[in-house]
Amino acid sequence: MLDPPLASEDVLKRLVVHYATVLSKAATRREVPSRHELETCRSLAMKAADHEIPLQTIFIQCSAETYRLWEGLPELERKLDVRALSSRKAGGAPHRDVMKAASEVALSSILSGHAAAARRATDQDLRRGDRFLDDLLACRATFPDLLEHGESLGLQLGACHAVVALSPDKPLRAAWPDLPSLEHSLRTRFTTGGVLAGRYADNLVALVAVASAEPATSAKALRDAVTEALKARPSRQTSWRIGIGRPRPGVHGIRVSYEEAREALEIARRTDVECLGPDDSELLLRRVLGRDRAAMAELIRAVLLPLTSAHHGPGPLLDTLEAYFAAGCMTTQAARALHLSVRAVTYRLVRVKDLTNHDVNVPEERFALETALRGARMLEWPRRPLPDM
Repeated sequence: MLDPPLASEDVLKRLVVHYATVLSKAATRREVPSRHELETCRSLAMKAADHEIPLQTIFIQCSAETYRLWEGLPELERKLDVRALSSRKAGGAPHRDVMKAASEVALSSILSGHAAAARRATDQDLRRGDRFLDDLLACRATFPDLLEHGESLGLQLGACHAVVALSPDKPLRAAWPDLPSLEHSLRTRFTTGGVLAGRYADNLVALVAVASAEPATSAKALRDAVTEALKARPSRQTSWRIGIGRPRPGVHGIRVSYEEAREALEIARRTDVECLGPDDSELLLRRVLGRDRAAMAELIRAVLLPLTSAHHGPGPLLDTLEAYFAAGCMTTQAARALHLSVRAVTYRLVRVKDLTNHDVNVPEERFALETALRGARMLEWPRRPLPDM
């Protein structure tokens, strides 16, 4: 017959009693705790974490036991007749020193066990999220199963949700520790509905319930929350590209929002933009430009292809055009962004005019240059060849 599960108070009591026993034995025998004793500390701490007992509570209880034993150590020595034992171990460390060392290693084992259980619980939650996102976005489960699974994760799939797709600049496994902090930040910001973050199709995906009454406002708040969360994360060694879909209701709406977020993420990655949302003019413009790839490739050939004859190739001239347009056609600001002199930027712009017969100072020709440049960034030219006409 199986033993009934222990309550949280019983788990904490067993851990504290074992900790006190380890310290008492170490002090009276003047021996370091055995591997078995430390492993028991670790396993009991894991059980405490499984019962959601905070680490702070454990340390307060253990500290109280340490103080009690420390104060009663002389009486404990006399009670156990330690003097006879000490005489056989002349030259050993004082009892208090051994007890202090035992406390340090025992608490270290407790910390290790509690942290391991917390990581295990987090990994289990993340894997559940991964499986749900795979079932939801890849249409691998029936609607009733999705509803039941979603409810177990705190989601109401009939509500209005927006999808955020994130791509790191390093392997996904190395960027994985940033996900729990992102999910926590979104939960703090969007308290009226559920939040789920996980991995799907080599990206991180966050599913956020938002207010359906004002989708545009919700999308803007979501963008602000995601960017703030990534800036406030513990490790800032990872750079992210972010795509956000429009908030939509229901399972089908979530899938449509994901496709929008994935498209925005892909455009953000290609054009070196940090974040694109559903109402960004940049995204809308690039979506229009990308409808006819053949026509865009023809425009690039007609306007920008002559830049390939430049001495260092088209790259430096394209970068100069991009900085110039981003600076509002201000040569001084473009030079500052490129870390070049104004004279160098001016020379490059003249070189563009000589090669393409398009002058950035003529509105119609400037528009053709900027449109072709945007198309080139979207098609990743010249790194990739232009599609055939």
